Amino acid sequence: MIRRVSLDLTGLPPTLAELDEFLAADSEKAYEKVVERLLKSPRFGERMAVDWLDAARYADSNGYQVDRDRELWAWRDWVIRAFNDNMPFDQFTIEENVESPLLRAKPTEKNVKKQSNQKSLFD
Repeated sequence: MIRRVSLDLTGLPPTLAELDEFLAADSEKAYEKVVERLLKSPRFGERMAVDWLDAARYADSNGYQVDRDRELWAWRDWVIRAFNDNMPFDQFTIEENVESPLLRAKPTEKNVKKQSNQKSLFD
């Protein structure tokens, strides 16, 4: 049971120490404590961001013949932080799609996410 929830929420299996701790717990709320710990883990945001990054076609390089590095890691990190901070979806989409073009002139944390829309081959 702990293995399944750990894989679902973080994409990683539990460590032996985590398994031992869970099996040794006498509390009826041991499972709930495991879930809470996993939700607070930075790995949770990484796992949850995977689908969003895939849908946005995120990659660290252009691929194929013109395989240059791209500087999109800041947008990837922002998406992960948004999941870890439990940012509401409406706020997430507004900041990603509406606000960032308006903030492009200012080098702020918010306009980092605009990079997701600037990932064409010749930008």
